[in-house]
Amino acid sequence: MQHDLKTHPMDLKLQDITLPSFLWYWLPGLFFVVVTVGIPVALYNPALLSKIDSIGGIALLSLLALVAGFTMDSIRLYSFFKGHAREKDKFFLDLSQIFECSADEIRDVIDILRLDASENGVVGRSVASNHARWVMMMHSAVCFLILAGILVFLAIWSKINTITPWYHEKLNTAGVWGIIFDALLVSMFIYLGQRVVDHSLKEKKINNKEYLRYAMINRQRLCVDLSLQCVRASAELDAKNLLNIHEIIVRLKSIKRQGWIEHQLEDVESVADHTFMVCILAYILAPHAGCDRSKSVILSLLHDLPESIVGDITPNDSRLQQKRMMEAAAMKEIASLIDDSSIYELWREVELGTTPEGKLVKDLDRLEVAMQSMIYEAKLYDVDLSEFRFRANAKLNTPFVQRLLEEIVCMWQSQELG
Repeated sequence: MQHDLKTHPMDLKLQDITLPSFLWYWLPGLFFVVVTVGIPVALYNPALLSKIDSIGGIALLSLLALVAGFTMDSIRLYSFFKGHAREKDKFFLDLSQIFECSADEIRDVIDILRLDASENGVVGRSVASNHARWVMMMHSAVCFLILAGILVFLAIWSKINTITPWYHEKLNTAGVWGIIFDALLVSMFIYLGQRVVDHSLKEKKINNKEYLRYAMINRQRLCVDLSLQCVRASAELDAKNLLNIHEIIVRLKSIKRQGWIEHQLEDVESVADHTFMVCILAYILAPHAGCDRSKSVILSLLHDLPESIVGDITPNDSRLQQKRMMEAAAMKEIASLIDDSSIYELWREVELGTTPEGKLVKDLDRLEVAMQSMIYEAKLYDVDLSEFRFRANAKLNTPFVQRLLEEIVCMWQSQELG
């Protein structure tokens, strides 16, 4: 998929109009019309609402919602909030470091990058969907804050013109009580707007991290698709980093899996052997589990990387209580050596199971152990390694992998009995 850098963002908005893209504009616009226009009308002249009770009125409301939503998105109302520009600059800087190009060049391709994500697999669509969600939340917050401003204006206007809104007459809140009531009403909408702003800003930060991970995973393809001339690091720097990281990671080839050693098995697999098999399982099974294949393989490749520093810590190890803390520190050390913080975040996805791919890889790690236990039992007839299969089955969280393991165990037991 090739994208032209000279394509204007507006062209991207107007092409391939689909139901999701229609809702992208219509829903925030409808919220704007109903909240920012509808509430003041309902408070000051509810008789006007009866005009909407017709097919023509509903059609006009929908049209106004579409125009309002398109306008809100085109002028990017959310960009007026404090801190947005600072976060945006930081995001572009982080993104430019991934592609090793200037921040100005990244600014030119960000809209195309988002379009690429929405068209590229489950993970990409999830990132694009989360982006749409926080933007629409921010637009909703704008609606509440604009509404508060409109109500302040109408309250002052009604006092100057000695007009009593119907709700003041109905609630008998004229005079001072009317001012207090209006102040409470305005305060409520400001509070709602600010709460939505806070929540959407948190979602925005999370989404920015998701975009950075997406960009890192798809870096090579995007450099070609977006025609980015990525700057190469110097050969001296590359060689130094490579030697440093190789000295650590190569240890995985000689670190034996302690679970097998604790059962007095000889000539057992290394952590690198195990990692390779988890990668193969991820490549084969990720599409069947509804997960992104590329990301699943990458997570599999990284999931045991800290063991190159702390070793293989089993449930019988005295360091078990400190395992997560030790491995997190080791992964941060590895990330600092290659000057890439995203590798730590990717590792955490597996540790915490925060994404479908993270959960899948964590379960494939257990599935591979269960399958390896069968291989060792087939070689050594006097050893019972069924506890590895029971333990794996008890910890599985993905129904697809759990069902697969049960079928594999049943087939293997049938062959053993046969």
